[in-house]
Amino acid sequence: MPELLKRSITGFILVGVMISAILFHPVSALSVFILITFAGLYEFYGLMNRLEFVKSQKLIHAVAGAYLLMISYLGATGEFHKWLLLPYFIYFIYLYIAELYKEKGASIQNNALALFGHLYIAVPFAILMWFGYVHSDEYNPILPLALFASIWINDSGAYLVGVKFGKHRLFERISPKKSWEGFAGGLFFALMGSLVFAHFSDVLNVWQWLGFAFTVSISATYGDLFESMLKRSLNIKDSGNILPGHGGILDRFDAPLLAIPAAAAYLLLFA
Repeated sequence: MPELLKRSITGFILVGVMISAILFHPVSALSVFILITFAGLYEFYGLMNRLEFVKSQKLIHAVAGAYLLMISYLGATGEFHKWLLLPYFIYFIYLYIAELYKEKGASIQNNALALFGHLYIAVPFAILMWFGYVHSDEYNPILPLALFASIWINDSGAYLVGVKFGKHRLFERISPKKSWEGFAGGLFFALMGSLVFAHFSDVLNVWQWLGFAFTVSISATYGDLFESMLKRSLNIKDSGNILPGHGGILDRFDAPLLAIPAAAAYLLLFA
């Protein structure tokens, strides 16, 4: 199967599943993002194990990160109880004690990478669970949907404009193919897309929607660049091969990992 066709089919299925899950019910959205978080963390810690002396316990770290999403969702819906934090606190205690019983390995690096993985992947998706409850106790899918739509529109616009007009490299040391022209094109299309959301939803006013799209577009680009930097430091092309034509989970969800906390900060300040 041609690579472009394989990539298109995978992308179509992935986008369809995400949109359906977000629109259908908050629990379906939670389920999909727990799966993405678990797979992303498992992939991340597998990559970190390539480093000398590092030995991450992929399964334990991935399960703990996915659990963080569940308790964040319960917090957003008002069903949170303080005892739900106990398993996560036990996980933290385990991190330190477990290193004492390892005969080999880099203890500081192991714990630092364990915590960084959660900060990099689990925390953003945990924050995302609050997007559906920004202005109401009732779930509203518009902001989670708008965030991903803005990223997809930005990526598509950047690709189309970059291929046609891209001449000046945006960050050649990290990503040789990205151009300033593509960056501007992605931002423009994301802003135009926000006007569509403003027309159909009053969750934010027009200027707030424009600011939301601007924040998502800029931060998504940096999120993409950061993941590219990680891969370069490990001398790998893709973070994995679980998504045909796209590579790994981190390859496909690098942009949201920075766009989510940036958009959350924007909503707290201006919405």
